[in-house]
Amino acid sequence: MAFQKQHPGIILILLAFCFSLGGCGAPLLSERQIVRAVLFSQTAERTEAVLLLANTSEADAETFHTLSGVGQTPAEALNQAQQASQGPVFYGLMDLVVLPMNASYKEICSYTSLLEQTVLPAARMDIILWQREGPASVQEQAPALYAAIKAAQKQYGIRNGLYQVTAQSNNCALPVWQGGQFGFAWLQMDKKAILISDGLQAQLAATLTGQGNRLEVWLGNGAVACTARTSVRWESDADTITAEVTLHDLTLTNLDGQPRPETESRKLLEAEMHTAFDAVLGATVPVQDPLRVRLWAFQRNGAAREPATAALSVRFAD
Repeated sequence: MAFQKQHPGIILILLAFCFSLGGCGAPLLSERQIVRAVLFSQTAERTEAVLLLANTSEADAETFHTLSGVGQTPAEALNQAQQASQGPVFYGLMDLVVLPMNASYKEICSYTSLLEQTVLPAARMDIILWQREGPASVQEQAPALYAAIKAAQKQYGIRNGLYQVTAQSNNCALPVWQGGQFGFAWLQMDKKAILISDGLQAQLAATLTGQGNRLEVWLGNGAVACTARTSVRWESDADTITAEVTLHDLTLTNLDGQPRPETESRKLLEAEMHTAFDAVLGATVPVQDPLRVRLWAFQRNGAAREPATAALSVRFAD
């Protein structure tokens, strides 16, 4: 009793921790099948779900094994994969969901709804679309695919979550893994997806939609390499909203052996960023509010309507 009187907060913390793992009577974490990622693929006839599971017996480096399930719906496929497990499945450490690029907007929403109902309490899940290539099965590719995507996410600062799908009612914007770099796609209700594969355009789109914070590109047809951390701030008036993208820790490296002052390279970067911004706006004309500017306009002006035009301003932190 003295312990309870002196340390009530500790008791509450321990109880909360127990229940977060499924109850105080639940199996230990080491006895569970720890899911690190869920990968889906689909055809017109079926859906496949692959669970990427961490090998808890490995002490030095994280290795994986997989479970696969097939069904007519994502729910059936995921249930089949779970049923193949030799122990309870634990989603609390899961950090990646890979969804098929050939899915429609409605199907992406269905996947998201299923994940919301199934994989909580995962603290943070990034959602990446995947353009599947080659004859290898998803189950065979899952470990290498997970490692490649996670490394590229760190390189390009790509982070998001289920809210990227649930926040909008008619469309969503998500990064697309293209086997070496990220593209970016907008999926719309009852319309064809819009895919951007150009590196600078895709990275800028990720920054503008709050899903990325780095640029790593080549400028001037490979003459200059650029790396920078990005942040964005929106300014708006009645007619125009401006995305002010600030470049931090900027590095510009000449690759063609030509003497080039940094001021010239910065001008080249700024010009190509404006070109990329115009290309993104042009490609997404059919999408309702592709850069989510209505939210920013409402925050700035108290007006829900979308400004007539959008503009880009590039700022160098130094």
